[in-house]
Amino acid sequence: MNNHLILRRAAAHGQDIVKLLSDAPDTPLAIIIPNYISKTHANHLYNQFRNHPRRDSYAHEMYLGDNSTKPVLKKYGVDKVGFAYNSTYGKKYGSIEVKKYYEGIRDHIIDMARRCVPYSNPIHRFIKEMNSGKNKYPFGMQIAAFDGHPMYAGIVRIMEPKMEGGDELSEKPHVDELPLAKFKLTRQLTCNIYFKVPAQPDKAGGDLELWDMRKFSVELNSDILDRDDLRHFLMLNGAKPIMITPQLGDLIIFDSRKPHSVKNLLQDVRMTLQTFIGYQGPGKPLLCWN
Repeated sequence: MNNHLILRRAAAHGQDIVKLLSDAPDTPLAIIIPNYISKTHANHLYNQFRNHPRRDSYAHEMYLGDNSTKPVLKKYGVDKVGFAYNSTYGKKYGSIEVKKYYEGIRDHIIDMARRCVPYSNPIHRFIKEMNSGKNKYPFGMQIAAFDGHPMYAGIVRIMEPKMEGGDELSEKPHVDELPLAKFKLTRQLTCNIYFKVPAQPDKAGGDLELWDMRKFSVELNSDILDRDDLRHFLMLNGAKPIMITPQLGDLIIFDSRKPHSVKNLLQDVRMTLQTFIGYQGPGKPLLCWN
């Protein structure tokens, strides 16, 4: 792992997020906070969510061809517990999809709170740290309300071997980006807290692959992201893949608008608690949502 591209910290710090949002040449690719949650906390979450009755497939949005406003949702080898806001992309406010999202998150918030006891919700802890104390983000962090209604932060993501779409997730890098039609953000990050990782990571797969785009010689756009040979194209034009092997309890933050992927999981289970973080620009709070 290229240590100069990865910030390893003992605690969450708002100034590290400032660095991650920077356009400077030495901008890091990711922040890693080892042992953000304890092993006992992680095991508690795993036991609470591994057989959750509302577990279902988590699709990823793909913008195909010239269709930049109505995405196609594709299975990418990931299940979820919770409701994903990308299910509303391309849908009008008041549509069945939007109503289902907001009705569903009320139950999810209650369920998450109950299942985290006796521990705190790690995402809520992170938001609290960004709002108070000496390490806070300068302008705070809050739950997003893109449609005028409070959303929520913290969806469970689950990967197991041979899940539908897993091969494509591994082989083709992708980006995660909130559509402009929903809300205008300057940058978008993703935060994952790992509460289950493979016992033998060197054999199991599931590594996080981030792409160093500092020497990428062309402008990244939807046409490039649609390419079947995207991995080869990125390397041919100066981008370099950087591999991270998440450890139990890690909190990892990176720029979701830059290409990334998760290597195919060959054995065991990988589970995270995830939220997106939106940057609106200078002087404004960060926004969290799923």
